Amino acid sequence: MLMMLAQRALCDELVAGVVSDEEVIANKGPPVTPLHERMIMVKAVKWVNEVIPDAPYAITEEFMKRLFDEYRIDYIIHGDDPCVLPDGTDAYALAKKAGRYKQIKRTEGVSSTDIVGTIFRYGNFDSSSAESGFESYRMYENEKRERVVKASRDITMNSKKVIFQVHRLSKDNKEEVLEKAGKDLETVREQHFARLMKELQGTEFLKLRRAYSPGVQEYVEAATFYKFCVSGTLSTLDEINSTLLPLSDPSLEPLQINILDYILGLADLTRELMRMAIGRISDGEVEFAQRICQFVRQIHRELLLVVSQMDDSYDMKSKMEVMLQSVIKIENGFTQTS
Repeated sequence: MLMMLAQRALCDELVAGVVSDEEVIANKGPPVTPLHERMIMVKAVKWVNEVIPDAPYAITEEFMKRLFDEYRIDYIIHGDDPCVLPDGTDAYALAKKAGRYKQIKRTEGVSSTDIVGTIFRYGNFDSSSAESGFESYRMYENEKRERVVKASRDITMNSKKVIFQVHRLSKDNKEEVLEKAGKDLETVREQHFARLMKELQGTEFLKLRRAYSPGVQEYVEAATFYKFCVSGTLSTLDEINSTLLPLSDPSLEPLQINILDYILGLADLTRELMRMAIGRISDGEVEFAQRICQFVRQIHRELLLVVSQMDDSYDMKSKMEVMLQSVIKIENGFTQTS
């Protein structure tokens, strides 16, 4: 547990992998506790956001890709004790080679010996009841996560509709288009965010952040795109969160968007602004395109300052590159028309 606290201190979220019984037997010998009991123990640690069952003992290319793509982790973390395979190779060699490995000091005096002692003291413990309880709990957690993912997808889909609506904007239909987009944003909040909040009640929101983060980022993108086209200004995180508070059901604990999802949403915003700017240049609305270009440059400059103070984030690095390309494409658009 202390090791997990140290791991959690290095990151925003901690995803813990629990090695399968078969892998433990093949590489170290019979496990002290079976997989379902280890899952219960790890899941109960408050610093753990998500648990991956049946993780491999040795990091493979396939498992690394799954970690980076599906779970969107930045680093693989392990203690400073050697983790050697039967053939003498390092179980974490691939992660180290990829530059995605961090090491922490292991807690002295905490080992499987203590667990064995506990088992002997409570020799009459019936593991079947624990296994049954774990299966029920896992089914409940999986079903909840699936509902949260579904709500996030609905937020994503309807936020995209707002973005498409705003892209219809022209000098002749500005009032009509923005009025429709504003109503659509309100629908996203009142219907789809409200449903997400209901699913999250009674849980630690951050534990399921990975399940709903894509929808939240898309909503930030849509809300900030709409605000820029209305007033030429940027919605702050506090302003966006304030719109999520007066929902129809005041009994719900409100979901507040965190700073990382806000920044990732802003990075995507610049891509939509680039598309709008290129379209305005083609239509001869150069002055409006110049305002967009200046706005995107400002976001890029300010996020560069913020990101430099953050822990390394693979998502943020890739999106900063996309943001820079958006600035360059707008500038090239002016060059080609001059």
